[in-house]
This record gives sequence, structure tokens and C-alpha cells, in this order.
Amino acid sequence: MQVGYPDILADLTNALIAAIQNKEPVLNNLIIGCKAVETLGYFRASAALPIIRSYLGDKDAYTVENAVWSIGEIGTRDEYLLEEVTQLLEKPHLKLSDNHSNPSQVGIQTSIRDNL
Repeated sequence: MQVGYPDILADLTNALIAAIQNKEPVLNNLIIGCKAVETLGYFRASAALPIIRSYLGDKDAYTVENAVWSIGEIGTRDEYLLEEVTQLLEKPHLKLSDNHSNPSQVGIQTSIRDNL
């Protein structure tokens, strides 16, 4: 028997989803959005997939990487979503110059592999 907050994970998930729906370009919102997307992946919050998906088009490569990682953690068989993730490999803002390994591309490739 749980005492106190039996639905704490559900409450936290709902609060995080509400937080990331505010995409007003203010620094605090950008930081909260990025970290909330990541946290929802840790929670494996499948209800958050639609809002996390919307972060695949973010201007910030780190936020996109967090969205991809979260989608991989949550898991999906949605072919359209997996195709969106695959197309991110061609995005210039996710590529590093020179011959350095790109953590964003590694994360995207891992997420795709794990969901196929």
C-alpha cells in the first residue's frame, strides 16, 4: 500500500507535459522544455510522445537530441515518427564540421536501431 502520493509519477508527467507546451521563446521556457523532454523519456511517458515529437523541429540541436533520446526510451512503432527521426540525420544544424563524431547523429542512429 502506498502512502502519500500514489499518483506522483502521473502528476509529474502531467506537469512536465504542461510545461513543455509553453514554447514562448524565453530562456527559462527553452531550458525547461529541453529538460522536461528528457525527463519524460526517463519516465517512459508514452502519453507525452505527441508533444515530444513536436520538439524534433526545434532550432536547438541539444533539445532535438533529447527529443530523439526520449522517443527511443519510450519506444514507438509509429513508422511516420521513426521516418521523421531518420530524416534528422540530414539536418545541417545537427552536424558537426570536420571529422568529429556527432553525438546528435549517434543518438538518432541509436534511437532508430532500438525501435526497429
